[in-house]
Amino acid sequence: MSSGMSNEQDIESMKMDPPQQSLNKKRNLLLCVGSLAVVALTIGLSVGLTRGKGEERGNVQEPTKLNKQDFSRSSSFIDQACSMGNRVMSDSTTGNSTGNMFESTVNAFCETECEVAQCCDPFSSDDSSCVSSQASLASCVAYAKCQVEGYPAALDLPTMCSMEQISENSTACAEACDAATCCFADDVNDQCFPEMFMMCMDYAPCQNLRVNTMLPVAPHNLDEICSNTDKEQCKNICDAASCCVDDPGNEDNCFSTNFITCTSYAACGFLLLDLPNNKVPEPSNGTDFAEICSPSLLMSGQDGARDDCINTCEQAECCTASGVDMLNNCFFTDPFGCLEYATCSYLEVTGGSVPAAPENITELCSLENILDSSSGSDCADICEAPEASCCFEWTSADNCVDDGNAYACGTYYPCLSMLLSSGEVGNLQSPNEAIDEKCSLDSVQENSTACEELCEPAVCCTSIDDNCFFNNADVCGKYIVNCANLVVPTGDLEAAEPPENIGDICSPFSFITGRSQECSDLCVQASPCCTEMGDESCLLNSPTQCAKWALYCI
Repeated sequence: MSSGMSNEQDIESMKMDPPQQSLNKKRNLLLCVGSLAVVALTIGLSVGLTRGKGEERGNVQEPTKLNKQDFSRSSSFIDQACSMGNRVMSDSTTGNSTGNMFESTVNAFCETECEVAQCCDPFSSDDSSCVSSQASLASCVAYAKCQVEGYPAALDLPTMCSMEQISENSTACAEACDAATCCFADDVNDQCFPEMFMMCMDYAPCQNLRVNTMLPVAPHNLDEICSNTDKEQCKNICDAASCCVDDPGNEDNCFSTNFITCTSYAACGFLLLDLPNNKVPEPSNGTDFAEICSPSLLMSGQDGARDDCINTCEQAECCTASGVDMLNNCFFTDPFGCLEYATCSYLEVTGGSVPAAPENITELCSLENILDSSSGSDCADICEAPEASCCFEWTSADNCVDDGNAYACGTYYPCLSMLLSSGEVGNLQSPNEAIDEKCSLDSVQENSTACEELCEPAVCCTSIDDNCFFNNADVCGKYIVNCANLVVPTGDLEAAEPPENIGDICSPFSFITGRSQECSDLCVQASPCCTEMGDESCLLNSPTQCAKWALYCI
């Protein structure tokens, strides 16, 4: 259905200069009349586009059966019409507009164009959702900028958050995505999807920040690419997303773990989502569900707490069916319904014997506290307690993480600082007493052979293969003090000071769980002089700074 002018003309026709104070009254009057005419034209177009819809709504039993022509605009058009720059900004307390007439008119234009997208709420209470196999999911994705749950995503977000840009520097993308972190949070307690479906689709490129993403987000204008006569480009893009529709029993299937990303490929036509709760009933405890299955309550030991969560989650057992029960898995037919039960995942990682770590563990186990002999024991008292020590056992038989303790053990990650600085669990023997003399700077400069022989047992402390540092940190440290003279740092350089929040960005636990992209980007900035020797080294002048970089970026 045509609106009577091209997409570009619709937008460009709104771009008039604001009235100047110096114009005469007649010009002002004409300008006001012109503005009102634009508003009237916009409303008239809206009425024309949606003619008869108001009368029909009361009689239609299945409003999800919308005609694709109702979504007459492309993603690029909606992006421009409803971008932050073209939306009026209002004071949330007074409701007073801070925009001028032009901004208000464009905002009304956006609202009019977006009326058709009101059906894109998958949890619409009056069964009017059109995010289903009976309507065009692709159109809802194209109209994502119509979302009203948060600030519209930046127009250049797809560029800032492209995989290529993130691999170089993810800072700009992370900052642009800050308003929608709940859309790509790893902790289900922090997630807001699918309740904020349209906002999360507007910020879909932010999914590329996820560490374990299996698929890049689709191009933001995929609807336009796949509507062109040349289908080759569309086919190539869509083929790359085949994991979204792989057999559920195939380990390469990425639909459940990359749901928003897969949904961004809706224009490919292979993704059909049924209405929510067509297989799984709504959680029986309603708004209390997230609290009932919260990890804090599940680990509290409170009578009946765990049973309450288990009983509620039984209704959604099919969402996680696997193995011989894979044919009964219902996530692929009722993803929105299953996502309502996301907090059920805490049942698998709680229920063990390990209690949660004290809230002040991060402070007590900071590198500064550990190196301070007067307070270092506070960290040891927590980390070496019998009930938590099994979290750090290296053999699978003794490690208890998989015994319902994954969440609790995760709260002890600051203990890694202590283990890396004072571990004494390996079998590396202490260095020969003669090492002090044979590896003195004068002796090494005269003849390094004797020192090299004494340091040979500690080669594993710095090797990549068969590294023994983590099991012998204390003994390796004794070797390093003397053997370092073999590669003496004589430079007069100083290392850059790591940011204060490096511990928040790069957990010491990351060498097990994997680094986030933000951590990787930060570690690229680590002072290279910390790993250099000779004149290029800064180890002599900045031992503490280099130790911090090594701890978090090792």
